[in-house]
Amino acid sequence: MAKPNFEKTLAEVLGYSSKMTEKTSAKGTTYQAEVIEEITVIAAGEPERQERNGVVSYKYPVFDQKTDLNFEIRVNGEKPADVSFGNKLKFVSVTGGRLNNGGSWFGAETVHKLVKAPA
Repeated sequence: MAKPNFEKTLAEVLGYSSKMTEKTSAKGTTYQAEVIEEITVIAAGEPERQERNGVVSYKYPVFDQKTDLNFEIRVNGEKPADVSFGNKLKFVSVTGGRLNNGGSWFGAETVHKLVKAPA
């Protein structure tokens, strides 16, 4: 007998279309992950530098005007120069999920600061 599953998909949570993609973990194991190809959001603060097991990442507080959501996205590697409150950011290959404490996590492969072209 199956139990009801109230787990939402990444697409349902963030409001963007997604697809299942095969990824490879740091240990070399392949797995299927739900991925949103790209999301453009507004920086809601300064990125926070973090280091775990020698890997540097940045946690970006963001606001999505499309869905009216505030959340954080973590990206491994160095941050784009001069990212600050109000900058428009594009995150590529966004994944995420539910944490045991009821919260959620989001990560992306890369982040780009979008700059308006001069008029």
